[in-house]
Amino acid sequence: LTAQAQAQIVFYSFNTNAALGLTSAQTNFVTTANIGSSISTFTNFNTGVNSALTILSSVSGSPNNHGFAAGNSIGQNGWNGNNSYFQFTLDATGYQSISLAWAGNVSSTGPATNGLWYSTDGGSSFTLFSTFRAPDNGATYASITQDLSSVTSLNNNSLDIFRIYGTNTAGNVIAASGTMKIDNFSIDATVVPEPSTVLLVGVGVLGMFAIRRRRS
Repeated sequence: LTAQAQAQIVFYSFNTNAALGLTSAQTNFVTTANIGSSISTFTNFNTGVNSALTILSSVSGSPNNHGFAAGNSIGQNGWNGNNSYFQFTLDATGYQSISLAWAGNVSSTGPATNGLWYSTDGGSSFTLFSTFRAPDNGATYASITQDLSSVTSLNNNSLDIFRIYGTNTAGNVIAASGTMKIDNFSIDATVVPEPSTVLLVGVGVLGMFAIRRRRS
């Protein structure tokens, strides 16, 4: 049997909503998912001094575009409180083998370490999945992928939440004006097989064993 390939179920381009004619740096972006808006939402939290969620220009052809035009990214300042994060919810009912990907960037005074945390109970508790360093590349974005397919408690779960934190590490103090940016955030998954399909596969495997026994 061939393993089922992951397919994109959620995508955020964070591009400018030009149709509304918005011009303010505080409102000139879209935080609604371009794909999967019925199963995912985006929010942010910041305890820093410069805590505004701001629009920042994205470089042309930044990673993970998935066919969407390069537009804007979401950026946040003041990560020095170690409690700030970007958050994505996911109603994963009917899905399994979840993977996240996005284009990431930090400023030279931004978070020294990033952490991906997940919740399977709607936010009552969170578990650290991985720590990593978002690239400090000025205007350039690099692709970041986090494969959570090993976390089976996320599968077929309507209460999944993912948080991307920015934190200091020893010897590195984040400046109040330090920035972290994300763009082209996507969630990929596979469809949970129907019970009838699982049953048919099981019957087929048993049949193969029966044939082998007869031949032996």
